[in-house]
Amino acid sequence: MLHANPSNSRLSIATLTLGTIAAFAIPALGQEAPAIHVGSAQITGLPDDWSHRHVVFSNPGTEQEAIGAGRHEQWQRVVNDPRYVVQQLKNGLPVQGPAAIDAEYRAKWLSETHGRGGADLDKRDDDRPDSGHGERSHHRDGHGKDRNNPPSSIKRDWSMALGGPGLALGQYPAKYSFKGTAICSDYVVYPTGAAGTAAQATLVAFTNIYVGTGGCAASLPTVYWAFNTPPGGVVANSATANLSPVLSYNGDQVAFVETYSSTGYLVILKMASEPTSAYNNPSSALAYTAVAGYKACPAPCYTTISLGAADTSSAPFYDYSGTDTLYIGDNTGKVHEVTGVFSGTPAIDTIAGWPATASSTGSNALSSPVYDSGASNRIFVTDAGGYLHTFTVAAPGTVTTSGQLEHSPNVFGPPVVDSTTELVYTFIGYSGDTANPSYINRFPAAALAGTGPSDATGSGFGTGISYGNGSTTTNPSGSSMGAGSFDNTYYTGTGTTGNLYTCENGVVYQIPLTNFTSAGVKTFSTPVSTVGIAATCSPVTEFLGVKLATTLSTAINTVGLITVTVASTTGMAVGDYVQIDSEIMLVATVPTGTTFTVALAGRGQDGTTPATHTTTGVPVQDIKDWLFTSVAGGASGNAVTAAGCSGACVFNYNVINSAATTGNPTAGLSETGATSGIVIDNQSTTTGAQQIYFSTLVGHNAVQASQAALQ
Repeated sequence: MLHANPSNSRLSIATLTLGTIAAFAIPALGQEAPAIHVGSAQITGLPDDWSHRHVVFSNPGTEQEAIGAGRHEQWQRVVNDPRYVVQQLKNGLPVQGPAAIDAEYRAKWLSETHGRGGADLDKRDDDRPDSGHGERSHHRDGHGKDRNNPPSSIKRDWSMALGGPGLALGQYPAKYSFKGTAICSDYVVYPTGAAGTAAQATLVAFTNIYVGTGGCAASLPTVYWAFNTPPGGVVANSATANLSPVLSYNGDQVAFVETYSSTGYLVILKMASEPTSAYNNPSSALAYTAVAGYKACPAPCYTTISLGAADTSSAPFYDYSGTDTLYIGDNTGKVHEVTGVFSGTPAIDTIAGWPATASSTGSNALSSPVYDSGASNRIFVTDAGGYLHTFTVAAPGTVTTSGQLEHSPNVFGPPVVDSTTELVYTFIGYSGDTANPSYINRFPAAALAGTGPSDATGSGFGTGISYGNGSTTTNPSGSSMGAGSFDNTYYTGTGTTGNLYTCENGVVYQIPLTNFTSAGVKTFSTPVSTVGIAATCSPVTEFLGVKLATTLSTAINTVGLITVTVASTTGMAVGDYVQIDSEIMLVATVPTGTTFTVALAGRGQDGTTPATHTTTGVPVQDIKDWLFTSVAGGASGNAVTAAGCSGACVFNYNVINSAATTGNPTAGLSETGATSGIVIDNQSTTTGAQQIYFSTLVGHNAVQASQAALQ
């Protein structure tokens, strides 16, 4: 197989084949698929929570490329980070480094077990009798619809009342997808936001989440477990939880924050199925387990650790790299390090500068800390006063603080850190600067001494870049901007190509990475879509979706005009983007039977390079690059109206080959009051995959919805 640029592929099978991707939803017959080892971690499933949106990895390239560029040590830190491998596996990117060996072995195992490629997998699923473990056909989704011809709007699959306000704005549920086991065991965790009692859960997990014809349940998911987890063993405690939970990498434990009597408590819980539980009837059979006994306690059990202060805005961040460490902030400006979290004896670290006082003046309630396990080895955290702080975990007492970035009374969300490029992005809805009232700031993670962006004059951060909204009108002081997300072109490139997307006051903006070229303020003034005015947005979530998975039937030996022969073109259309190896192509003619044509100008799309493809049987995938965000209804006269949705809505945008695909959202789903942050299933054409999960800010429901218009 010839790759013109093997490192520039999000769906390349150089180190990860479709079999690996499909494995996350296709159950193994009689045995578990091989685990993927990354250092001391064994990845057997895919956790997805808020932290996977805030630590990302652009393409680190091959080892040879890293050596040639003099960044081999940094490359090793990236490819040996379990969080990097989870990102690659979940989104279909190639795995570089030592874990690639396991990924290749697993792909071969799955190919031999289930057949190679989407067409074979479809056939085996259709022909195989039901095993009682929830195996389902690739062809049909949870509503009896053909996955290759889904509905033209986002469809709500199910909605479950939580009994409380659910997640706070900007917070996320947590989703776990198993690999090589029954997909009906996948689960999603939601804090209820309600005052926990014997009759109301603090946290609930749903399983059998892929409902409908051929799915795991007839109409609604079932409760996996529902717990009211009191501090100190007090049952009637009225504790609440509305911040993002985080999961262990093997999916057997969850950590989250609850508040009781104005004090924040970190709760660490070992899961077990409690089929008699419900969100309004949580298990009462669990005794409080002392910290010293948590390591050995059998599931279900839990422990609580007092933070000694209130915590209303800081979710925990877990380090997957083998330290078994978690970081969490509080309302007094302190960041706590908790050791022995999932594998040892959980305890707050009180030595060597912990807890670290990140914010010591003004409004110092912290947001969720973000840990960069790359070269910087730093924690980045914002506060309610609008400042960004950073310190190394080796010297937590030495804190570097930016100038005041956010001047809005709204919560200043966590930054986004690219551990490959070692760059940090912050999203500023109201900067107090009337010339450019909104900014996206980019700082070097190393935080070298310098002047900082122009809207952060006097900061101790390294020379950064601000990208400002060039609006001629002054933003209202209540303006807000959700955390942004990069597109597929960015992830397959070196961190200097593609686009960054964010939503500000109901407007989704596209910011080309080429604009971040030198220090100083740049301007963004062209929205991808205007769907509302002065309407609060959720953070933006990106996902490379797969509409059709098939295989290559005939080798391609030219990089010019080609006719492509595959196992199936069912559902493929003119204008679709198709990935083969490391190349993305544009379909030029109406597919006929098993062939379609790609013009010379259609080769090497979305930042990829034309190449020959000489290995038959490799995956061929019809793809779209999706953005998801929700927008609250604006003030009177400023209601959202777009994509068939009026009022508060969840929207998706297709930004594949984004230079040509900008404009209005593809589809919308009405959700009163908008939503929390959004998490997404793993990439697969398997039934039930590629669904989205969130909770509503009004109505207070946990929701699963089907992605729209994949055709």
